[in-house]
Amino acid sequence: MKFRVIVIIVCVLFGYGANCWADSSEILLVNFTNDYDEDSRMLSSKLDNIDSIDGINITKVNIDTSSADEWEKSARTAFKYDIVSVFNKWVGLPGFAVIIDGDSKQIIGCLNNTLSVDEIAHHINQEYTSTNMVSHRIEKTRQEIDASIGVTKPVKRSLECPPSHNTDPGR
Repeated sequence: MKFRVIVIIVCVLFGYGANCWADSSEILLVNFTNDYDEDSRMLSSKLDNIDSIDGINITKVNIDTSSADEWEKSARTAFKYDIVSVFNKWVGLPGFAVIIDGDSKQIIGCLNNTLSVDEIAHHINQEYTSTNMVSHRIEKTRQEIDASIGVTKPVKRSLECPPSHNTDPGR
């Protein structure tokens, strides 16, 4: 009983609510694309061949900066999926995709055009299963506690995400 109360308190304090126990099997695959970028077009065609992997439901989200209209449409899409921080971090940088946990909206990893379709599927499965559900949330909570007391530990990822980038579509 004490364990359940502690878990409830941790979940409420860190904003997980009912999602603390959810075994979500959904990820968002956010593809940053631009019609004028060759790497972006190649990656998009590879991602078109992936719908689900070993029971993981994949929702594909395109962030297209080919024109100001597409940019604006992509901003609305980011609001719809509650990934505005991801949009703001990388909008204007095409040719890669971000893997995001569908419940927590935490970034799991990134993909680029250097991978084959099979490698992309394997990477999504590996990254998702190694960071998913309660263990991912417990690790995030541990990292937040460590950060609050000044302890920092690097997060290991097999494919690093690019540095933050944001450009004005009108320039």
